[in-house]
Amino acid sequence: MPYPITEFDNEHSLISPSLTSELLCDLNGIDTCVMTFYPEVEDEEDIFKNLTPLYCFSAGAAEIMQYIYKDRIILANMPAGAPSCAAIMEELISLGVTRFLCMGGAGLIDRRFDPDKYLIVKDAIRDEGTSYHYLPAGEQAYTSPLLTEQLAGCLERRNIAFDMGRVWTTDAFYRETPSRVKRRLFRGAVAVDMECAALCAVAQRRGVEFAQAHYFIDFLYKDVWSGFVSHTSQIRLDSLKLILDCGMEIADMF
Repeated sequence: MPYPITEFDNEHSLISPSLTSELLCDLNGIDTCVMTFYPEVEDEEDIFKNLTPLYCFSAGAAEIMQYIYKDRIILANMPAGAPSCAAIMEELISLGVTRFLCMGGAGLIDRRFDPDKYLIVKDAIRDEGTSYHYLPAGEQAYTSPLLTEQLAGCLERRNIAFDMGRVWTTDAFYRETPSRVKRRLFRGAVAVDMECAALCAVAQRRGVEFAQAHYFIDFLYKDVWSGFVSHTSQIRLDSLKLILDCGMEIADMF
């Protein structure tokens, strides 16, 4: 008998997104979304003045507002962890979004990778649970080649340094053990996060495009965790502005 995590079926879901009555404004055909992990966005006046509330997502006890940015793209404010992020993605797909660009923080596990560069993800090792409900069991889930290429082009045109590579996605922040880090490094992972594999899987299952870029806020290539870098807040803000800019450019391509 297979372990439950490896079970897979193509049956319809008993619960489907139904947000029509909850929308606070009309999407007017917007089909591009930027995903960010920046709960303080309301404190950034130059960004917040361009946001229009779209709907509120309930993640457990937390209420997280989703927005439209400059009447052109959606700014999805994401919680940490794959299940809630996948649920937000499902809801946005149900509204007609077909293109997702995600910018998130990651822990660097490959000491050879320049931490001042962004990592644009090609694929993610599936060491979490959510992706197994969307795809048959397997080692990796993949970002969308076309959108990933477009995101890379946006960074190139802005002279932003990056490299392409693999990320390792896990559910267990407090179980990133030295031996597991070494095994993921051996399999080609550059960094570790908590969402990418699941979002790749949702996109593959639902037939939409997904691309991911990472900045680095901690390091796990020593036996002792580095702690978060002192300038984490500035890195996160700069990366938010960058992905919003890229999202606007890519939306204008269509």
